[in-house]
Amino acid sequence: MEVALTALAAQLLLLYILSKLIIYIDLRYQRSNTDDYIAVNVYLGKTILLYSMKVPMIDLVKNDELLWLESSIKTNEVKVKTHIHRERRFLWNVYKIYFWHPRRLKRMLRSVQYYSRLYRRIVLKLVNSLACEHLKWETKYGSDDAAITGIMTGAFWALKGMLVTVLKRRFVFREQPQLSVSPVFGQPCFEISFQCIFSLRLGKIINATTIFVNFSGKGAKTGGRTSNPRANENSYGKHKEYD
Repeated sequence: MEVALTALAAQLLLLYILSKLIIYIDLRYQRSNTDDYIAVNVYLGKTILLYSMKVPMIDLVKNDELLWLESSIKTNEVKVKTHIHRERRFLWNVYKIYFWHPRRLKRMLRSVQYYSRLYRRIVLKLVNSLACEHLKWETKYGSDDAAITGIMTGAFWALKGMLVTVLKRRFVFREQPQLSVSPVFGQPCFEISFQCIFSLRLGKIINATTIFVNFSGKGAKTGGRTSNPRANENSYGKHKEYD
């Protein structure tokens, strides 16, 4: 009995410690001459790298008179390329189900609708729990025409001001955003350096995952249907706020 209580206490202590850990999400966009990429880095604390992705380019590949998106993604030092043939095979399977198995398609659509609503609610809950630790957005713009350069500089300032105002309504900012727009007169130039770091407690992710698993089980038993659509929403709303 004492051993069981000790093990339970240790598990609760470990869960409490994990819930207080902070996940940092580092988003970056860089545009400078040929150096054009988007990068996402996820850290546990500020030192342990959990995930890293860098998208250096996106190419449109013309294939059979259709445009297919082909991206080169760098994840943890390994390059992964999308498979066009696999994507086309998936679309062909959807086409066959639509014309040959309409009832099966309806069941699939009900399930997709159910899980998409559930996923959207949980994602919104997590997004509302994010805090902005750091925001730095630098822009350089120039053209041969000084008047156009001046107009575009003012437009960039207005755009940044509006976007930051919208973000401040949704997120808590730990520090003031660092914004700059530098005009370059007499030569064409367009460079962007953007970095935004968000933080989120691991406990919120654990709680959201638990809620998703619980409701996913209910959806699997009913095939994505609920006898009372409001029941799940009310039950979801009754969950306590996670730390």
